[in-house]
Amino acid sequence: MACAAALVCALPATATATATATATATAAAAGGATVDSGPLRVSVAQGPWHLRVTDSRGRTVVSESTRAGANATGRLGFRVGKTWRHATRTLAVRRAGRTVNATVATDDPAHRTITVTIAPSAQGSVRVTATPSDPAAVVASGIGFALHPQEHFLGFGERSNAVDQRGNDVVSYVAEGPYNEADTKIVSHVLPPPGFDPPPTRVRAATASSSARKPAGRSA
Repeated sequence: MACAAALVCALPATATATATATATATAAAAGGATVDSGPLRVSVAQGPWHLRVTDSRGRTVVSESTRAGANATGRLGFRVGKTWRHATRTLAVRRAGRTVNATVATDDPAHRTITVTIAPSAQGSVRVTATPSDPAAVVASGIGFALHPQEHFLGFGERSNAVDQRGNDVVSYVAEGPYNEADTKIVSHVLPPPGFDPPPTRVRAATASSSARKPAGRSA
C-alpha cells in the first residue's frame, strides 16, 4: 500500500504580508531550509528533525510536537502494523526551484526514511507532503503539533464524552458509502441521474440495455 500524508498550511487572507510576493525557497540557518509564501513560512531544521510554521513577523503559527509516542500525536511518522515509527533527524535537504525536499531518518528498525516535500501551494499557503520509503507495510501516517495554552477543539459531530476534545483521541472512520447495496433500487428512484452513481457492474448493464433500445439508424 502506497501511503503518503499531505498537509496544507495557510494564514487568513487578512494577515499582513511583509514577505516576498513570490514564493521562494531559501537557505535557513543551521543548514535547514525554509519555504516562503506570502506571510507564511515553513522551516525545517538540519540535525534533529523539526517542522515549524511562522508568520511574516516570525511568530509561531504551529510547531511540530517533539514527542515520539505510541500514536500519531508525536513527531512526523508512520504506522507499521500497530507500531508507530517517528522521524528522528534530517539526513539531507535539497532545493529544486521553489520546492524543498528533505530526507528524514526514523526510529524504524527496518531503516525506512521519509521524504518530505515542501512547496508553495498558493499565495499564503504551503503544501507539505511526507512519503515513507518502502511503504508496502505502512498502513497510516501522521504528525502532531504543540497546542497553545488557550487552544480548544470543539464539534466533531455527535460526541457524548466531552464538548472540548483537547487531550482526547478522536477517531473518525469514514469508509462506508451513503447507502447500502440493498437500497440501490430505492435510492435510484429518489436521486436524479446526475447525483446517482451505481456500482460499476450496474453501470455496464445499464449502458448495454440503453444501447439495445436505441432506434435503428440513430448514432450514440
